[in-house]
Amino acid sequence: QLVALGNPHMSIDEFSLLAALCRGRRKHDLVSLIVTSGREVRDLADEAGFVRPIETFGAILLADTCWCMLAPPVVPSGTRTLLTNSAKYAH
Repeated sequence: QLVALGNPHMSIDEFSLLAALCRGRRKHDLVSLIVTSGREVRDLADEAGFVRPIETFGAILLADTCWCMLAPPVVPSGTRTLLTNSAKYAH
């Protein structure tokens, strides 16, 4: 299962919310969480302390790209369910 957030750009407000949701928790081993953002926003999120709880939760953060530019196997094989906050990616 995959949760794909950003695509292409997670905002600093979204990083803040996600960090609060992830803090002190760990994702399920069968779920992948991948977050895409611009490098500048990711750096701001890091400075604000948002990146560490998201990465500790088990997320993968990608900067300066979007899903349409990534080659397989970004979506893990066997993925049957995908959740996204991106209308672009959902399309």
